[in-house]
Amino acid sequence: MNHEEFCEQYGSRPVEVIELGYSDIDQSLFNDFILSISSRYTSKQYDILNNNCNNFSEECAGFLLGKSIPSHILAAPEQLKESCLGQIMLALCALSPLSRTLLLLGVQEAFALIGLSTLASMARDDKCPAAPGDDSAINFGIAIFTLDLAYTTWMMLALVSAVRLRRVVFCVAPFVEALAPFVLGFLGYSACVSISTQHVTLARLFPEHCHHQNNNYALLSVATAFSWLLFLFALVSRLFNQVHVVIVHTLKKQAQQQRYAHGSNGGDGGGGGGGGGSSLDGSNGDGGLMRTEPAPPEASSPILEGEQGGEEEEEAVLARQGQGGRQTYNVL
Repeated sequence: MNHEEFCEQYGSRPVEVIELGYSDIDQSLFNDFILSISSRYTSKQYDILNNNCNNFSEECAGFLLGKSIPSHILAAPEQLKESCLGQIMLALCALSPLSRTLLLLGVQEAFALIGLSTLASMARDDKCPAAPGDDSAINFGIAIFTLDLAYTTWMMLALVSAVRLRRVVFCVAPFVEALAPFVLGFLGYSACVSISTQHVTLARLFPEHCHHQNNNYALLSVATAFSWLLFLFALVSRLFNQVHVVIVHTLKKQAQQQRYAHGSNGGDGGGGGGGGGSSLDGSNGDGGLMRTEPAPPEASSPILEGEQGGEEEEEAVLARQGQGGRQTYNVL
């Protein structure tokens, strides 16, 4: 597969293509090199910062050409670590899927609760004419905050109950989570626009009463800010964080740990008089139960072209083009 075929098949093109040169290394020798490093570049060993496709390309470039790939590509992880947004992303990635999901749901619930309590606490007898019951924009905002709070609470209860009871108690349908970002996003955006419009209109129509020294107007300002925060945060969180996937993953992990624990307990008593016991590292006694881990799959032959950008592929494809006895290797 050459570069153009790869782009056509995967539907993406790199941001930058850098020619590193030609190599005299024979393909069979390069294949042996790929096999020798394949154990370090499996899906389990992959790390987006410290062991990614750029690190693989660096090793291949050193073997084929005796030189490194451009320094700005290798320095990208360090630049990410130094940026404020990068540090936040890395902190979230360091959390387990369960902890990360609970954190995101908790932030959404806090935003919805603050917005709801702020609008509901506005006084009806205030000089600034904005209060629940009389103002349709305020009523709509309260309804959307309540709906968002109820949905987030349901998701949290479903997740916590599944983890603690080791079974699904509250139904979390995948199609509901697929539609929720769009339905709640549309309603949330409408509420943001409605409350923001009311906020500006009151200041223009009643400047002597509706200002930031007024309690009702100050509460409306806070509600406006949290409506936008909730809309943006929840939209991104719901698009990239699915509760039902986390529940399934967590239950499978708990079941796997339980099987390992049962296997270990069974092996401890199965050795008879020979002193045999269970072992997870492949060793056992004279008569115990032995449990071994399956060997990790070998990585397919990846390759190099010194490309940066585009979606990173977990597997690369090796292509050979003969040109006057020299070999060209493309890493895609």
